[in-house]
Amino acid sequence: MTQNELMHYGKKGMRWGRRNTKPITTHHITSVKNISDSARPGIDAVRNSSNAITKTRSANKARTELSKMTDAELKNKINRMNLEQQYTNLNANQISKGRANVDTLLTVSGGVLAATSSALGIALTIKQLKG
Repeated sequence: MTQNELMHYGKKGMRWGRRNTKPITTHHITSVKNISDSARPGIDAVRNSSNAITKTRSANKARTELSKMTDAELKNKINRMNLEQQYTNLNANQISKGRANVDTLLTVSGGVLAATSSALGIALTIKQLKG
């Protein structure tokens, strides 16, 4: 190929700046929705495991052997627990906002993962049919 040649790699009659894309059918939409719905149990499992971790941590704090503690240590521990509970009650709104943000993040990332895996599956199927 020399510098003076003009090459055209499109289709005859093709317009500049326009693409021949097929519209998305309801079949494609339902496929993506089905994959997204199949990812939902995994997202729920992650959410439930984070709740279980939180419960386990609080249970571990309560396992301190009370018979080995002196009265002063026990009073200090009770005062500390009361203060922590009051602090938690004051900051409950901030914690629920954070939990809502994590839930949104997990839901969105699950949907993106489902759509990506769907596109990859379709591409691999097309490649197998061609090859």
